[in-house]
Parts: sequence; C-alpha cells; structure tokens
Amino acid sequence: MSKRVLKQENRVELALHLTPSLLLSLKVLQMPVLSLQGMIEAEIESNPSLELIEEEKEQEEIYTEGLRSLAEFFPHISQREEEKSYEEVIGVERKTSLFEILMKQIEEKLKDEEKEIGRLIVDALDEEGFLSINLNELIKIAKVDRDKFISVLNKVQRFEPPGIATSSIQESLLVQLEMKGYSKESNEYRIIRDFYDDLLHQRYDVIKKFLHITDEDIKNILKNLRELNPKPGLLYTDKEIFYVHPDIIVKMRDHEFHIEINESPLPPIRISSFFLKILENPESYSKELVKFAREKAKRAWSLIEALNRRREFLYKLSYTIVENNIKFFKGETKEINTFSIKEMAEIVGRSSSTVSRAVKNKYIEGPCGIYKLSMFFEKKTTSQKSKNKIFKAIKDIIEKEDKKQPFTDEEIAYILEKKGFGSIARRTISKYRKEMNIPSANKRKII
Repeated sequence: MSKRVLKQENRVELALHLTPSLLLSLKVLQMPVLSLQGMIEAEIESNPSLELIEEEKEQEEIYTEGLRSLAEFFPHISQREEEKSYEEVIGVERKTSLFEILMKQIEEKLKDEEKEIGRLIVDALDEEGFLSINLNELIKIAKVDRDKFISVLNKVQRFEPPGIATSSIQESLLVQLEMKGYSKESNEYRIIRDFYDDLLHQRYDVIKKFLHITDEDIKNILKNLRELNPKPGLLYTDKEIFYVHPDIIVKMRDHEFHIEINESPLPPIRISSFFLKILENPESYSKELVKFAREKAKRAWSLIEALNRRREFLYKLSYTIVENNIKFFKGETKEINTFSIKEMAEIVGRSSSTVSRAVKNKYIEGPCGIYKLSMFFEKKTTSQKSKNKIFKAIKDIIEKEDKKQPFTDEEIAYILEKKGFGSIARRTISKYRKEMNIPSANKRKII
C-alpha cells in the first residue's frame, strides 16, 4: 500500500508556548508505559488529591470521572473526547524510576513553597537526568523570582543521584565533585571547569603545563574523575530489562486491524471526591485549605489530561503507520513504508519535536512480532530504502546459515561487504539484528 501524505496548504509550524501543564503533557507523551507507571505511582504518593481506584472500572471512565466538575475551576483546560478502553496485558517487574526517586525527595527535602518549583524542574528532565529546556525559559514558566528558582534548582541538583537537573555533563560533574568534598581550587575541579575540552581530547600535556602537575598526578586525578557519573539519570532507567512491553498493540479482528494503546500497567486514578467537594463549596472551608486543594487538584487534573492526550496522539500516530503498512502487519511483505518526522508531523497536525518525543523508546506489537516504533521512521544517516535492503539481506543470511555454526555479526558484515553492500560496522549489524528481534549467534545455535 502506497504511503499517503495529507498536505496542508500554508501550514505554519508554531513554536510551543510552554506552561507547567504543557511541560507535564510532553513528559507524559515521551514516557514508555512502564516508566509512566512509576510516574503515576509517585504522583499518587505526593498528591493527596489523586485517588487510586481499587474496584474494576472501564479505563476511560476512571480517567474522566470528576473532570466535568473540575473543569469549572480550570476553564482554560479543555475536556477531551471519549476514547476506547483497552485490554490488560501482563506487566513485567521494573526498577524504581528517576521520577519516583526525585518526587519522593521533593516531598522530604523541600519547603512547601519550593515544591511546585521542584516538580516543574523534574518535569523538565530528560531520561539522562539533564534539563531538556533552557533555564531562562523554565524560570518564565515558573513565574517566580530568578534567585528563588536558582535556590530550588541548586537543592534538586544535590538530590540523589547527585548532579541531576544540570544543563550539561560538565555542570553535572562539577556538582558531583562539590558533593564529594572537592574544593574549587582542587585539580579535579579545575580540570572539569577550565580544561574540560582538553580532558575529553586527552590533551594531558596542556593540562600538566598549566596546572604544574606530573604524570603521576594526572593518573590519580583521572582515577578520581572516573568515580563520577556523567549521566546520573541513567542509574534509574529500565534499559537492562529483557522483556519489551509494547505501548501500542495492533490486532486483527474480523479481517480488520484494530489499534489499542496499552495502558494496562497504569494505576487507575481519579480526583478525590473530598477535594472536589472543597472546590465546589469553597465558602465552607478555610482559605488555606481551599488554596491547597486548588493547587493539588490542578496538578492532578493536568496529569489526567496529559494521559488522555498521550492516548489520543499515540492512536493517531499508530493508525497512520498501520494504514500505510497493511501488507507488513499482515506478514505479506518484509518491506515497510517509512515516514520522516516532518511528514508525520504534517499528517497528525503537531510539531516535529512532539512527534520525536512520542516515538522515542516505544514499541508496537503486531500479529507477526514486536517492533521499535522508530523503525517506521527514516534515519538521517541511512536512507530507509537502503536500510530495508540491508535488513532483508541479514534475514536471508541468517535463514540460510548452518544453525550448528551460526554466523557472528562480524561474519555477517563480511558477507554483506562481499555482496556489494559496502563496509558495515559489526555494531551496526548488531543494532539492525536487535531491531528485527533476531537473537545473537550464541542464542541461535542449535546443539
């Protein structure tokens, strides 16, 4: 089936005007389902206006219950359209997420008036633990005094893991050194602060000359620096988990494909009836309690709205992918029709950056297997047409190999080069093989 691109005349892509609510929505969109599970659990613990529903209810009924009442208090947030409910799939064990770790520390270590800023900072972090938004933009979103924001940011940067919420690896390392007790006059601190580029390029002679230190000094300094973590957020990712939990499930029913957004691991939530009662009858409660209820319920409403938006957007995205790859999902061909990020953005009517967030670290399960969502998008380095040919060639080689002595990735690279594909690195073969869910030579071997 040929790919259809819906053209929009005179389309102007607008820059996003970020608000705390939109920032949370983008974070929710980017998260794969298991990470999102941890985020929701952390929100339930830190926000008393969120309520976990124990009894069985339809998923959409759970997410939208109480929204009509609450929207009266937050009219700038629109109601969402009804969505489908989704079947349950068995979950897998996961680690405590970075979001959970940080949200817990916000509740324990920050003052009440600092917690909202702290949550905004955490919402702005990427999976490696760095700020994904310019600091000045974040301060504008927070609508607080710059000194107050920086004060809270400095506290968050000294949470566990240390060096979190910084703007770069260099800044993160400096925070970690400070927390380990190194002074700003120490050679370790000075090298990261003043000779960072020289360190990265191993220009040790330049460092020794300016700091007046010896080879032995350099050796000891490097040993100390290797104890630091350049990407502290990765300590709490689920990347080592073997099992893949799809975010999107494509099923064939009555000769038609049906798309389900997998939300089965997510705790069913709603806004507490007690908090709704306070907001509906503010004159019956103290001003302090009403203010507290408004702040907490607004955050809860934003989270529920973000979950609905995520579901809606992933459905549009996956529908477009499946519609243009019917034969692939039926198992009739191994060729796939791919999109550029820009093309998909035009089709679904969102920005390219939003599409990139949605695709990242997510999987789609079809009748013939589980695939990375990114597989349906062109890579900048290699044309998809060329990559598809390599995929097919790798599959053909593996299908015809002697299963008692299967080819290693290095041998496959050699065979492809002899077939005219040019020089392909072993790690690239390994990457492509994993994208196709083909096990390594050791696991393919039949004794």
